[in-house]
Amino acid sequence: MTRWIALVLLLACADVDARPFVGPPEPPMERPTPEVARRVGDAVYRYASAIACEASRPEAIAMLEPDSAASRGVYAAVWSGDVGCFEGSHTREIQIAIVEGNGFGTIFVVDPARSSPQVEFEAPVSDVDRLVRNTADTLVLEGPGSDSTGAACRIRFAVRRDKRARWTTTWQRATRCR
Repeated sequence: MTRWIALVLLLACADVDARPFVGPPEPPMERPTPEVARRVGDAVYRYASAIACEASRPEAIAMLEPDSAASRGVYAAVWSGDVGCFEGSHTREIQIAIVEGNGFGTIFVVDPARSSPQVEFEAPVSDVDRLVRNTADTLVLEGPGSDSTGAACRIRFAVRRDKRARWTTTWQRATRCR
């Protein structure tokens, strides 16, 4: 019994992700090449500009499925914009686009059925400027925000894709507060 209490206290005090262990961790995916990232970013920007005002180019592009003989992979790209052009202040929101490449490697297309705003995507920050790491169904992202006291911080958070393609925040923590 005391061993369990010690383990719980250790995990509570440690700076670790305390999600339940469900098997061996997934290996991180490799980053897309600069050329692929540019082409994915162009596809996302065209999509974002078609559905939103003040759309931004994606800063975080993650490979969800690697290249194969049949396709050039599947990528997630995080962008922000005012979907539907509601105007006014504070209407920009973080969005995610799922991009697929064809087997020839020259065309990348956003799948609107698997992208926001069609699917849910929640983020605890107003802007994402860094992809920390990712697996096939989890993205660890970072952006400017504030902690519970209102101090300016970097917020690192993880979003996980469920079977219905919804992205939900699984954990978040404030780092480098001022």
